Amino acid sequence: MKIALLISGGGSTMEAIIKAVQNGVLKNIEPVLVISSKKDAGGIEKARALGIKNEDILIIRPKDFLSREDFGEKIISECKKRNVDFIGQYGWMVLTPENVIREYKNMIVNQHPGPLDMGEPDFGGKGMYGLRVHQARIEFVKKVNRDF
Repeated sequence: MKIALLISGGGSTMEAIIKAVQNGVLKNIEPVLVISSKKDAGGIEKARALGIKNEDILIIRPKDFLSREDFGEKIISECKKRNVDFIGQYGWMVLTPENVIREYKNMIVNQHPGPLDMGEPDFGGKGMYGLRVHQARIEFVKKVNRDF
């Protein structure tokens, strides 16, 4: 399975996945593309250090496109060039365009420890990353005595 790893920050989960593939813990998986939504994401150097080729480490930022659709088309195009089967979002801080979600229906995951429900109270948005999300979920469960 050829996978694309989408990141926006330090890339610690991406790093763990690539290392698990290299060490034989994850079998039949080939990381073929790393896309960062930020040019200064720490995960970019981690991907290089782990042997991902420069041409397979891309910076694709939403603000560089006229529309979300165009942003999504660029992601889809780069995935198709590499025959990507599966997309994983690991600290991906931007809203994934609908066309990407449609193109990779049932083959895209977002590693996020809380629900992200459009139009509903959720655990996303500005500042909701890393330990902050985990803390918000713990506090939610304490206050309402239930989980999602």
